[in-house]
Amino acid sequence: NEIPTSSFDCHKELNAWHKEANDNISLFPNDMIDEKKLRQLNIDDSKVDHQSFNNLNVIQYAAYQGDLCLLEKAVSYGAAIDYPVLNHHVADSNERNDGETEAAPPGTTALLLACMVLALYSGRILRKELQKDKKLAQQLKGNLECAIQLVKLGADCGVVLRYDNFNHGGFVMEVMKSIGIDNNNAYQMAVKSEKIALTRAMKIFESIEDKIKLVHCRCGSRIPWKDCHGHTT
Repeated sequence: NEIPTSSFDCHKELNAWHKEANDNISLFPNDMIDEKKLRQLNIDDSKVDHQSFNNLNVIQYAAYQGDLCLLEKAVSYGAAIDYPVLNHHVADSNERNDGETEAAPPGTTALLLACMVLALYSGRILRKELQKDKKLAQQLKGNLECAIQLVKLGADCGVVLRYDNFNHGGFVMEVMKSIGIDNNNAYQMAVKSEKIALTRAMKIFESIEDKIKLVHCRCGSRIPWKDCHGHTT
């Protein structure tokens, strides 16, 4: 593939990527965020309502919800992999808080959110609960898939979840704090989750050199970029 040299070429290239993403990601189950809306969003700054947190953007929502299809679609449309919850996101979310949802701490990324959920449900007692709740079990499978794919897309596993001085949290964050994952990074939470496939992926993508060599293409193909849109003929 040749590198685009003009805005017209870039536009053509972007349209081609979107078409390939549609081909590679044929399922789009999230009826709240349809294709048209996703194209129109400021994809990093637009907020998506969730039953737990009220200040997540699209990719953060997808990772926390365990919606791999939505996550990959957002990435193919240009979502920043490690885009964090920002301070003004927290302020805005608390202004419109309905009392039932809460704000995720500043600095939280999509990978941290996915790992946070996996760590929460790693205990033996909670694993028993999964046997009764098939819907939750399915979501956790999605959380794991999202976390692994984010790692393969080059997400930073060293970003730390910090909420020791965060005053806008609620029940969800108190539960997270009770299991000791405050001030943990994504890798540490992955270890606590006991998900071997996830920690293995993180180790494979540990060095900058390995990331450059193995990082997946953003188009949704799930193959290394160097063998996909980074391949030169």
